[in-house]
Amino acid sequence: MMGSNFSCRIMKTDVGLKIIALVFFLAAGQPVLADEGKDAYVDSLMSIVRPMRDRGRLVPAAQEFMDFLDREGFTDGKIIIPDRCPVDSVHALTWYWAGEWYYDSQNYATSLDYALKSMELLSSKVTSPVLKADCSNLVSIVYFRLSDFVNALEYSKMSLSIARELADRERMSYALNTIAGISLASRQPEEGEKYVLEAIKICEEQHDSVKLSVRLGMASEIYHAMGRDEESLEYARRGYDVSMQLGSPDKAAVRLVQMAAASNSLGRLEEAEKCLREAIPVLEQCGNLQSWAIAGNQMGDIMLEKGDSASAACYFEKSLKVFESRGDAYNMSHSHYGLGRALMPADPSLAANHIMKYTQIRDSLYNSEMKRGLNEYHAIYGNDRLLEEMDHGRMIRRRLIVMGIALLLIMSGLLCIIFLRMRHARLSLERAMARIAELENQTKEIHEDDKPAAGPDSGNEFLHRLTDITLEVISEGNVDYELIASRMCISRAHLNRKVKALAGCTTTDFILAIRISKAKELLRGTSLPVWEVAQRCGFSDNAYFSTMFKKTVGCTPVQFRNA
Repeated sequence: MMGSNFSCRIMKTDVGLKIIALVFFLAAGQPVLADEGKDAYVDSLMSIVRPMRDRGRLVPAAQEFMDFLDREGFTDGKIIIPDRCPVDSVHALTWYWAGEWYYDSQNYATSLDYALKSMELLSSKVTSPVLKADCSNLVSIVYFRLSDFVNALEYSKMSLSIARELADRERMSYALNTIAGISLASRQPEEGEKYVLEAIKICEEQHDSVKLSVRLGMASEIYHAMGRDEESLEYARRGYDVSMQLGSPDKAAVRLVQMAAASNSLGRLEEAEKCLREAIPVLEQCGNLQSWAIAGNQMGDIMLEKGDSASAACYFEKSLKVFESRGDAYNMSHSHYGLGRALMPADPSLAANHIMKYTQIRDSLYNSEMKRGLNEYHAIYGNDRLLEEMDHGRMIRRRLIVMGIALLLIMSGLLCIIFLRMRHARLSLERAMARIAELENQTKEIHEDDKPAAGPDSGNEFLHRLTDITLEVISEGNVDYELIASRMCISRAHLNRKVKALAGCTTTDFILAIRISKAKELLRGTSLPVWEVAQRCGFSDNAYFSTMFKKTVGCTPVQFRNA
């Protein structure tokens, strides 16, 4: 079936992009609403538009919605719907803009519902590459907000592909920025770097300061995740300056939050706190509760660094409520983890509950991504089998056998990979424990001889210093690898390479070995309860401490003490 055409002409003007379908004038009254009634007004319009199939009644209702968006300054120009426009085209356009409205209101579930309905029409009955590019980008952003990174990536790649075909560099910039954000959330910031830099280049070429500020903010977050915090701070400052020049204090406040994250990682605690205290009231006043809650999580981290657990818990609790109301599992896990750390001194039981929720959310995010990936795999091959069944019945059995063998091989390969990774991790930890024991023996011999070693060993000196700094950081109540690297006056990446070269293991395993060694010392040399030994060694979860101790030493902490 041929799809109906619904195209939009894009015109460059001094006020921005205008989306014009065809000139049509609707002689109807224009309602004037108070701010608090806007969402309710959109709900009422959508209740009319959504089920409507009568074009004579649908077009006026849809046009009323478009006029409302224009009065609110929500669109770049007035959208005019022709009276003879096909019903499916009107629905596709209206549902897309409804998705944009609800996304801006941070009602992500409703936004996704309307955007997907629009995508369904754009993929079957309505031909509009421009609208499809915009709608697929919206879907990807909403999925991203809902921590569904697999679907987010699928739709953002679709948007980028359409934009490249259209040679539409503005829409390319949107899609590139979204893919960069997905790469960041999927813990692949190095991949995201190339996307965001291309997006920034496009904005600079087009002198688009509004979008440039957003892209600079994304670059700041990506470089922060890569541990390149000086660059992160520089990009955030550039974004802040651009937003202030545009007279957008609300956007500038978001850049302040990003500046705070970089400053905190650089050890500039006071500077980070100053940025957050300036940003939080602005974000709350403009209704950007998502960024406000992210800033609250950061402020909670800073309060923990300053030893103010009560204030930290307050910030984390308020942020958690926002993320729970929006289903934002990614940021919700940060709030739970922060509450676990903040509540540990006053209420260990409640703190353990939050740590457990943090672990569950973290695992569920991983499992859901894996599950969706497998579902896509089965859907593709299931469709192949269905098509073959229509013409080649016998071939189906052969394909099923081949697929079964392939799946068995895949599963066998996965099991082998898991086994090898577990074996590698165990060997790495054993090397770390052996190296720690060697360093302890060397120190003991030096003390017994009451004289310095015969010759300097820069490698051992480095590991001795790393051990001392790690114990110092642990005594402050956390295990922060970035902080440890900072106090060693090197980058995290340099620290990883140095430890690998000198100790033959990962930094994580070496620091774990230091903590376990300290735990053994406290278990043998003091009468402290096991839970307190765990805390002094940087383990906020007693059960996790016991598990790691048994995995490393071969027995539980209690058995070790009683042996």
